[in-house]
Amino acid sequence: MEDVSGERLSRLFGYMMDVVDERGVEFAQQQGNTFVELPAEELERFQQIAADLPSQWEAGAKERGVNCEAARGFFLEQLDAVDSEDGLSAEEVVDQSM
Repeated sequence: MEDVSGERLSRLFGYMMDVVDERGVEFAQQQGNTFVELPAEELERFQQIAADLPSQWEAGAKERGVNCEAARGFFLEQLDAVDSEDGLSAEEVVDQSM
């Protein structure tokens, strides 16, 4: 079960999303769509909305008995760990035996 799920599956989905995003943008541009840079005030508005998400999560998690400090610490450790890793290639995520 772990060979086809968990971290390996998460990395595969991440890789696939990256590829789909790139191809989607290319396709949209070929179809004549244009892209615009998000204005700074809109970016700031979204950042303010997102700034409240951790405290909202913490409130809900505490109600369910989660040790929020430990969970958040573990999450941040995992982000740091993968930040230093190289991305995956298609050969690393696609089962070549199939």
